[in-house]
Amino acid sequence: MAVLVFPPLGHLMQMTQSTFGTWAGTAINDTSSVVAAGFAYGREAANQATIVKLTRATLILPLVAAIALARMRVGPTRSGPIAWQRIVPWFIVWFLVAAIVNGLGVIPAAWHGPIGALSGFLIAAAMAAIGLQTEMRHLLRTGLRPLALGFVLWIAVAGASLLVQRAVG
Repeated sequence: MAVLVFPPLGHLMQMTQSTFGTWAGTAINDTSSVVAAGFAYGREAANQATIVKLTRATLILPLVAAIALARMRVGPTRSGPIAWQRIVPWFIVWFLVAAIVNGLGVIPAAWHGPIGALSGFLIAAAMAAIGLQTEMRHLLRTGLRPLALGFVLWIAVAGASLLVQRAVG
């Protein structure tokens, strides 16, 4: 829904590419939706949204590490020790690897355009795959109250993100 709703709202509010990207990166939860909404608005918005979202996600790493260390100090759980492979968000690790490789100049500048076009296509394909797996009857079977709560929280987060962005900017 964010991919369909956010870009028209951004245009309605006459947001710049950068402003929209920051808003999308802070207000949309799902990474693929952030990237897709950014691309729907424009390339610069997509770049900004992706960086903001992945920065948010990267900040999960110290939090997860602190929680894991705290749990290790308490002692082993009934299920045994926590496997790092299960708690590390690997897409963040690969994002950092890609950023380092690109920052070192390993990827020629001439490749950036084609890689960007390919990534846009792959994000669109991923979003389509996610959408095709959505079963409306299961969603509706959940009931209106959880859906209404999700909608209210979505509006609250998007609004709060806008307010903070305007206050800071």
